[in-house]
Amino acid sequence: MSLCLVFVLLNDAWATGGAGGGSGAGTEGAGILNHVKGWMQGNYGKAIALAFVVVGLLASIKSFTLWAFVIGLGAALGIVYTPDMIDEVFTATLPLL
Repeated sequence: MSLCLVFVLLNDAWATGGAGGGSGAGTEGAGILNHVKGWMQGNYGKAIALAFVVVGLLASIKSFTLWAFVIGLGAALGIVYTPDMIDEVFTATLPLL
């Protein structure tokens, strides 16, 4: 499954010219990034996040602990908020002192 996803993303990058080397503008992977970000923050990402929470809840009921639910909830939050965190890290500016 994940290997198919890699091939789809690479095919998308090559088809749009995003994987061409050295354009100098810093937008080489913008097509792939926007595509994956749209998946993760759109309906597909919400469905995956809901699946993480439900599976974690069922696993926690089965094992009588809350750890599985906490891990599922953390994974769901990670799916939804990771693209924004990555954008903030790479576009952050530091004030000059």
